[in-house]
Amino acid sequence: MGLKGKIIFILIILLLLSLYPLSTTKSEEEKSKVLFFALENICGQGGEGLKEDIYKALSEALKGSDKFTLIEKREWEKFLKEKKLEKLVELSTLLDTSTLTDLGKLLDADKVIRGQITIYDEKFEKREAKLWLEVVFQVIDLDQAGRERDITTSSKVEIKGKKKGKEVKKGALLEVGESLIGQLAEEEIEQEVSLEECIGNTKSRLFHLPDCHHLPPPEQSIRFNSLEEAYRTGYRPCPICFPSLTPSTQSAGDLEMALGQEVSGMVEYYYRLLRDEELTSWVNRVGQGLVAVTPRRNLRFIFTVLDIDEINALTAGAGLVYITKGMLDIIESDDELAGVLAHEIGHNVKEHVVRQYRQSTNLSLLGVIISGGMVNPAVDFAQILILNGFSRGFEREADRCALIYTLKADYDPRGFIRLLEKLQDLEKVRPSKLEVYFRSHPPTKDRIEHAKEFLKSWEELKRKMSNLEKEHQKTTEKEEQKENLLEKLREWDSH
Repeated sequence: MGLKGKIIFILIILLLLSLYPLSTTKSEEEKSKVLFFALENICGQGGEGLKEDIYKALSEALKGSDKFTLIEKREWEKFLKEKKLEKLVELSTLLDTSTLTDLGKLLDADKVIRGQITIYDEKFEKREAKLWLEVVFQVIDLDQAGRERDITTSSKVEIKGKKKGKEVKKGALLEVGESLIGQLAEEEIEQEVSLEECIGNTKSRLFHLPDCHHLPPPEQSIRFNSLEEAYRTGYRPCPICFPSLTPSTQSAGDLEMALGQEVSGMVEYYYRLLRDEELTSWVNRVGQGLVAVTPRRNLRFIFTVLDIDEINALTAGAGLVYITKGMLDIIESDDELAGVLAHEIGHNVKEHVVRQYRQSTNLSLLGVIISGGMVNPAVDFAQILILNGFSRGFEREADRCALIYTLKADYDPRGFIRLLEKLQDLEKVRPSKLEVYFRSHPPTKDRIEHAKEFLKSWEELKRKMSNLEKEHQKTTEKEEQKENLLEKLREWDSH
């Protein structure tokens, strides 16, 4: 079992321990039925495969449990399809405890689990590999008395070991809190440490496999007898030759903070900060209220107003959000302000800065290899981000976050749509004020259409869920009435 498999296994075991106190073995009829409804990967790493790994691990663990039985994924997917509720999975982050409880009741579940992968990071330093994985599980417990309890369980696991097994430490702390966090460190990486020689580029300070096709010219080459020697001399692994030793020796958190400082430093160098207490207080009040409903509420967000007439809003990542006075001048309500701030908060929740940086550094690697020169990718990235913003895909993802977070924070999400419609009108009469904004965002018309479609889908789902719950309630009441009548008949028979 690899690093990822071990850490997922540990987290799942601790989740199961938190679900129920130890008890005697139950029969199949007495087992608690568990609905594992949705798992969202918001960390920007690991992809869909990581979600599948965690779902499969929990499924396998529950299959062998004497206390729980899992409602199979295909079973609840079929149910949702029959009821035309398939989009509930897609919009699972919007579902509150009450809605999840209703869904659990419709499927006769005793417990409903929803999860979010908040951190997945691999860090490689010389011969040591570390894997961090953080998953937040929300467990809704429907007990026999009909009460609902919203429980989030926290477990901290730290397991460290050397391959030879001499220095192995294991520890676990189970407590009520915010998340399941795991760290696994394992020294020695088989494939990489078995490679003896490597070739360094004296200009780029990258080292390469001796038989690769992009070796530096002889006058820029240095031969190392081992990878360890290359590391000791200050060289870094080539991402093409050694993908598992890259992209960075920095953790995602450290990288986000470093990039945030780089981008914010440039923003505050080029633009004046507005010294208006009333406006700043308004932006902070709305912004912090939105942060409170997001998965990254523990990140310290700072909202700053820039004293320029240009209409724009941007983020440097690491919780640093900027909005221009020009943008505030066209905003007429808390709902509109909430929409634009929630969009920027969404970039932070989805870790778009780190994700886009890693994508851009991989794309620019070939140029570095060809030139053999020294570059500062963080500086280049900061300049490009300020000028061009995020990719169109990330912008659409942030739009979706804007609608979700405004809904969760009890703002009217249509305020965000109204703001987009203002920008669409402004584009016709004063396009110069939106030059930078339109350069970094998808066409406003498309954004408005997608936002309206999203809200329409959400309202339709809520209506269907409400109708289903009413039907379920009527059925339950009829069953209770029937049971009461049967009980009275049994009493009469006993006389």
